Amino acid sequence: MDMGLISTLQSADAILQIRISESNPAGRCPLTGFCVCTEHTALVKRIVKAPLREMSLHSIRFLQEGAGRIEHGPGGVEQPYVSGDEFVAFLRWDATANLFRRIGGPGYMFPILFGRVQFLNPANGLTDGMTVEDFAGALRALIR
Repeated sequence: MDMGLISTLQSADAILQIRISESNPAGRCPLTGFCVCTEHTALVKRIVKAPLREMSLHSIRFLQEGAGRIEHGPGGVEQPYVSGDEFVAFLRWDATANLFRRIGGPGYMFPILFGRVQFLNPANGLTDGMTVEDFAGALRALIR
C-alpha cells in the first residue's frame, strides 16, 4: 500500500478533474519565496473531493511551484502546464494567497489523455490508463 498516496489523499482539500484555461507567471511564490511560480486558472470538470465552500464549481485559481508536468520517457523534462491540458489535481486551500496550491509536486497532477489517466504506477487499485470515472471511484474508495 502506498502510504504517501493515502496521506496526500487525506491532506488534500480538493481532488478535482480540471482543464487548464490560462497560465500566468507570478514571480516568487508568496509564502516560500520560491522563484519559479505560476498561477493557473482552470475549469473544474469533475469533483472527487471538495469540502471547501470557497471553491467555485466552474473555475478555480491555483499556484504551482516549479515548471509543471513531467514529460515521461528518457530524460523526462519538466514542462509548464498549457491551456487545454487536463489533470486530476490534488490541491490544498491557501487562505493567505486566496487560492489553491498544487499538493505533492507534479506526481499529484495526474495527466488525462482521451478520458484516461496517464503515467500512474499501479498502487492501491490505481492503474495507468484507467478511465477518469474509474480513477475517481478508486480515489473515493481510498479516502473512506
